[in-house]
Amino acid sequence: MSSTNTFAPGNVVVVRDEEWLVTSVDESSDGAVLNAQGLSDLVRGHDAVFYPSLDRITLNDPRELGAQVGEVARVVAAAALRTGRTARHRSSRRSRAAEPDRL
Repeated sequence: MSSTNTFAPGNVVVVRDEEWLVTSVDESSDGAVLNAQGLSDLVRGHDAVFYPSLDRITLNDPRELGAQVGEVARVVAAAALRTGRTARHRSSRRSRAAEPDRL
């Protein structure tokens, strides 16, 4: 069984006493590689890469998140806006591209 099956994008994990949102999981020659965005105050707004083979990574139970669900949704939405992966963003880009230049 591949180690990437343990973690998935959208999971909230605790690494080095801070909470992180897993944004993607890749496989390397050393095993899984977790790309994450910081959620807790100290690391909010920071991106990081973690190797389960090197770091102790604890998967948070979604039922224990409580008030943090809104924070996770905000971080995911912000990431989608940065990468242009929202329907509204794509639609607005198409409509601007369709307008002729006016002098």
